[in-house]
Amino acid sequence: MRRAVSSRTSTFPLGACRSRSAAAVAAPEEMASSQEAVRDLLLNAETIAYVATGTSGKRLLRALDMMGLHDRIRDRLRPMGQGEPPAAAARGEVQYAIVPLSRIVAAPGIEPIATFPPELGLNIDMSMFIHINSGQRETGEQLIRFLADGEHDVALRSSGVYRFQL
Repeated sequence: MRRAVSSRTSTFPLGACRSRSAAAVAAPEEMASSQEAVRDLLLNAETIAYVATGTSGKRLLRALDMMGLHDRIRDRLRPMGQGEPPAAAARGEVQYAIVPLSRIVAAPGIEPIATFPPELGLNIDMSMFIHINSGQRETGEQLIRFLADGEHDVALRSSGVYRFQL
């Protein structure tokens, strides 16, 4: 099983999503979540895949800058297209994938191993809305009510989705 590092959803994962990291190894007893632990993990990584475009890739690069790591690990970074980092980690082509946790838990063959600490402010907030011209307003409202129901929090968390809290 590969492992991933993520960020909270999305979380940043390494290898594979809050963002978190993922890798194709057994899940650790305790996920790395302090800035020091994540920093050590990244500094010791051989290869790190991430999505080159979009929010999660930009947040990863910002995190590396904030942690003073970008120049130190630049040669180990592997920018990829959407959906590719978790699959690459599962196949053993990269050691880690850093993507949102929701991507890690949905990817076969990888496990989350780390989460960027909250003080880095890397969470990706998600919102839902119904477009005025959708033609499916009632169905959209049913879906939003379902997702807004606290009864589903455990199931959503198991998929890497955390309820926004003020």
